[in-house]
Amino acid sequence: MNKFRIGTRLGAAFGVVVGISRLGHVPGGTALIVDDRVPKILLVQQAIKDVNRVARAIRNAVILSNRNAIAREKATVLDVRKNITEALGKLEQRISSEKGKALLRTTNETRATYVAHLDEILKLIANDKRTEAVTVLTGEMREAQEKFFAALDALERYQVELSDASGRDAHDTYVGARDLLGAIAAIAALLAIGVAWAVTRSVTRPLARAVAVAD
Repeated sequence: MNKFRIGTRLGAAFGVVVGISRLGHVPGGTALIVDDRVPKILLVQQAIKDVNRVARAIRNAVILSNRNAIAREKATVLDVRKNITEALGKLEQRISSEKGKALLRTTNETRATYVAHLDEILKLIANDKRTEAVTVLTGEMREAQEKFFAALDALERYQVELSDASGRDAHDTYVGARDLLGAIAAIAALLAIGVAWAVTRSVTRPLARAVAVAD
């Protein structure tokens, strides 16, 4: 009886430790999503929004005639461009996977061409060469911008895929640990019933014998 109870306790304890250990991996998976995956997605999305802001500002700078208004749009282009540089710099520090690094390199390469045409347009505007600026804006600049957007979209999709995979892993770990602990609880309940039955018999049998002897 004592051997059975000791073995049962050890087995149950081991199962509980395994279950708790598996549950311990859930916070780590959640932290990975919150602290790593999501921030990188937000950085890419912010870069995409900023590229759109630059696109509107440079278009306005080309079509407007008021010099003060043009100056404001040019200032917007330069300020927002700094934000894009900062976002991509943070991504370079955070991204560790080979595929992620490759996608970021492509993004930076397409951006270099995009920025070159952007600087060309700003120079043409400064020299009052509006017709030439429109030509670059609707030609080379548009093509470079589309490639830059495509690279950012690809980078965003990959980061979202990583986040989704981390979410699935955390969920699977939780479900597995929950099911394991549930099974252990069920086994423990059955064992408790068995022990109670054994204890009851160990008490009632001597009593029955005593009654029989007394009779």
